[in-house]
Amino acid sequence: MTGRSAILVALVALLPVLGACGEVVPTAASAGDALPAFGVGPPRLREPPATRPAWLSDPHPNPERYRVPDDSFLDHLG
Repeated sequence: MTGRSAILVALVALLPVLGACGEVVPTAASAGDALPAFGVGPPRLREPPATRPAWLSDPHPNPERYRVPDDSFLDHLG
């Protein structure tokens, strides 16, 4: 009988832990969510440099354009 009572006592002791498993937790971000505050501000983009990097070649003055067939979509815009 002591083996069964030990199992019963262990299960009763685990009830509060198992109760937390049923807690509803959101599985995805929603519109109202925000990034957690880690003591830093929001991410910022750096401004582009005024000059091109040395490894980047100069752009071609007249780049080659791909010709596509006209589907007359613009004619039906109104």
